[in-house]
Order: sequence, then C-alpha cells, then structure tokens
Amino acid sequence: VITPLVSLITNISLDHTQLLGNDIASIATEKAGIIKSKVPVVISQYQSETVSVFTNAAKDKKSPLRFADKNYKVIDAVEKTNSQQIKILNKKTNQEEKYDLDLKGLYQTKNILGVLDVLEILKETGYWIEQEHIKNGLKNVIGLTGLYGRWQKINSKPIIIADTGHNIDGIKKGSYTGIIIDEPYYIAPMLDAQGSNPFSSSFYEPEFWMVAGRKVHKSHCIIFVHSEVAQILKPMYQ
Repeated sequence: VITPLVSLITNISLDHTQLLGNDIASIATEKAGIIKSKVPVVISQYQSETVSVFTNAAKDKKSPLRFADKNYKVIDAVEKTNSQQIKILNKKTNQEEKYDLDLKGLYQTKNILGVLDVLEILKETGYWIEQEHIKNGLKNVIGLTGLYGRWQKINSKPIIIADTGHNIDGIKKGSYTGIIIDEPYYIAPMLDAQGSNPFSSSFYEPEFWMVAGRKVHKSHCIIFVHSEVAQILKPMYQ
C-alpha cells in the first residue's frame, strides 16, 4: 500500500452497496480507509451525513483534514463545444479564476474543487506548481491521461455521447443539461479470478459486461479509448 503525499475523497453517494454498505455513512466509513497516518486528506464536498465519519477518521490517524468547498466556490460554469469553463472563487484570497476543462459533465464542478485544494497542499509542502501548470493540466486531462468517456461525443449521426459515473449522483435524472434522459443504464465488467489479478496477462480484460442487468459479450461493446491504459489505472476504466 502506497503512502501518498495527500489523499482525496470525492463526494459520497450510494455506489457498490454490496461491498461498501447501504447508507451514506457506511460508505464514507469504507472510503475513509484511504486516510493514512499523518497524511493530509481533502474531502471535495462537505456533506452532513459524512462529516463526522471523516473528522473522526482523520483525528485517529492524526491527519490534517480539509473540505475543499470550504476553501473554493464555483461561481459559474459555461458549456462549450468540446470543453467547459468554470469560474472559481478562492475564499482565502477572495480572488476569482477561470479554468478551461476538456472533461465535461456537471459533476466536474464538484471534482475541480478537490483538485485545486490538493494542489494547494502540494504547493504548501514545497512543490513548484505555477497557475499556468494547473490551467494547462486541467485543459488537457484527456490527452495527458487517456481518461475518456466523460461526457464524450463519439458520434454525430446519430449523436452518441459516452459518459460514466460511479454512483447515483453522477448519472441520475436531472444531472445532465441540454438533453432529456429516458433512463440511465448501469454498466459493469464481469471479472473472473484472472481478470481481477493484476499479475495476469488478462488483467481487467473482461469477456462479458453487465449492461442494464443483462450479460453482454465484449464484441457488442464500443471501445473508445484509443491508447493502452497503464495497468495500475485499469480498474478505473469501467
């Protein structure tokens, strides 16, 4: 298990309930497991159901705790053709800054607060990170990391948009703008023992996927990641 420079936990919603628990507090307790002894931790969103869980966990580990939305606030968000621009207020300095993101989706307005707070901690520990570095990184996330499928338009006629979420908040009705959602579809890989083993040559290459409760062969799935994903990152790419 690695010891990070800083830990980040995004907003908590009901996801993977068969493993993490059936309520927000139980899930937060499991997520708090990434908090390491004396390592700073950032929580993207202050939620009344989880604040005591994270506060107690951080206290036990003697880890400095910060809630990103206490330090930063989204002032405005504007959707563009292939990006979005988010205006952020730094509550400490009372300064506003605009950031262009190539990752689209309403949930990015929550994620970016945690990212900025993490970067602030890294700068406080001595890392040289200029504002232009932050802006350039956020503007080129897809190209730099290969992270696709975040409100990504993959076809024009007919229009096909690929998006993903790990919990209800990410894909529930009303979380999208500009389109009408009939019903979200849940997709998850079906991994055997070898597929779950990071030392296997077939690691995270599921032959079948669960799509809206049905078993679907991989030959019926669209692949839209154009470059090979690093082994350590494959569990992120559902």
